[in-house]
Amino acid sequence: MNELVIGLVVNSFDKGGLEQVVYNLYCEYRKRGIPAYILIENSCGAGYFTSRLFSLQDFCIFNNFDTFIAFCYRNKITHLHYHYNTSYIEQARQCGIKTLYTLHNVYTWFDDERMKNYAWTLSHCDKVVAVSSLVKEYFSRRSGMRNDRISVVSNGTDVNELLASPKLPQDLTRRALGLKDSDIVFAQIASFTPVKHQIGLIGVMERVRKQHPNVKLLLVGNVIDQQYYIDFSNALKKSTARDCIIEVPFFDHKYMGQFLRETVDVCVLATLQEGCSNSVLEAQICGKPQIITEVGNAKDICTDGVIIVPPAFRNLFELRIQDTERISREKNAENRDAISNAFEKMILNLNEYKKAAKSYSKIASSLDTQQMADKYIKIMVEMK
Repeated sequence: MNELVIGLVVNSFDKGGLEQVVYNLYCEYRKRGIPAYILIENSCGAGYFTSRLFSLQDFCIFNNFDTFIAFCYRNKITHLHYHYNTSYIEQARQCGIKTLYTLHNVYTWFDDERMKNYAWTLSHCDKVVAVSSLVKEYFSRRSGMRNDRISVVSNGTDVNELLASPKLPQDLTRRALGLKDSDIVFAQIASFTPVKHQIGLIGVMERVRKQHPNVKLLLVGNVIDQQYYIDFSNALKKSTARDCIIEVPFFDHKYMGQFLRETVDVCVLATLQEGCSNSVLEAQICGKPQIITEVGNAKDICTDGVIIVPPAFRNLFELRIQDTERISREKNAENRDAISNAFEKMILNLNEYKKAAKSYSKIASSLDTQQMADKYIKIMVEMK
């Protein structure tokens, strides 16, 4: 086990779901005595998670091959695990380093030519992994990569951290957020980007609030796409739902479990695309009912306590970036009524859905970072 030395290669290491997954892997490897390092291509992205590393010697910011390979050799890295970033995959293999790439999403922003080129780049990896069965199917169909070349390893999350009970900061309590005991609180936990489609939830809440004025929606997350956030804010200011949608800024993940248990009644992820959403896993572990669009890992989860609704488009395999940009700005998207109906069903049967959700919280151990790390370690050992 100690002969493994792992380098995790990313574009940036600031706030975000992908960064959380990579950080969890880094921590899990280090806990097991496996040396692990973070290699960051974008110097501007060495943010939040970089500050949480065990040592500042555990990361490298590179902008050329010499810096990259020197860090690998100096630290005797045997395996490079790539996440979105594809820098120097072929060269690293030529230098005797094993390479593994994880597909974290469906690449709807790639045109057909770029998708083919991406598949050619990944063909130089020793192993390619997808985070969900949908991501595997999507990449195989669009890129032409053989289905049997791609394995599936679901993301994991830190179950112990989620089940811990640190005192919730005052500003995350229901009272501080202006919520009444009688309010039913829905929450979408996702960064502000077009594919998360927060603007679409404005349209949903405009309809839901007419019959259920005690329903509130929390939108929790940091701003990644500034222009999309501006467009969202402008749409919310003009909306009749502005009094029932509450923004909650990014907060330390150690409070997420307690926040879900104390403040939130139902978790929502009404997004346009996903890979393997952390928030879906976290809601399962915390025993929260969910409304999620049929994207990402929706088909891979236990469905008790979950309402799965169609996404705001007809065919994922025909979706392109111009479509997601357009749909993301639609307040009354194609699936608005389906999501609104799911809200209604959840509101009217909330106790039953809460009871069902509690039952699948028992599978928490299968969603833990340890399980994810076990699978990746097995893959890397077999690559030798």
